[in-house]
Amino acid sequence: PGADLVAFHGGSGTMLAALAAGTPMIIVPLAADQPDNADRCLAAGVARVIAPDDLDVDAVARAVRTVTTDPAYRGRAGEVADEVTAMPGPDVALDRIESMAASPAAPNATEPVAPAQGG
Repeated sequence: PGADLVAFHGGSGTMLAALAAGTPMIIVPLAADQPDNADRCLAAGVARVIAPDDLDVDAVARAVRTVTTDPAYRGRAGEVADEVTAMPGPDVALDRIESMAASPAAPNATEPVAPAQGG
């Protein structure tokens, strides 16, 4: 929570931790879900993204300067953190799952589930 920014490759764990803490980001996405995470953070106004091919000292310095001096990044990150804080926690999910499992309409857990038909 006390960091000025988080610089990383765009993995989900670090991204979610930064969002929850309201910390702006610099993302250098490499593979898997990282490019999509970077695009979404850029669109949300909480991050600057540097393409791996563009990564050099000057690009990082520009991104750090932008993220730390433009208050919009910290402001948007704080707004997203507020949204995360307002989300229901695991206790709510557990209550919903238990309620669904107890429902007469719930599938019998001992019966095999037929594969979906389609094509």
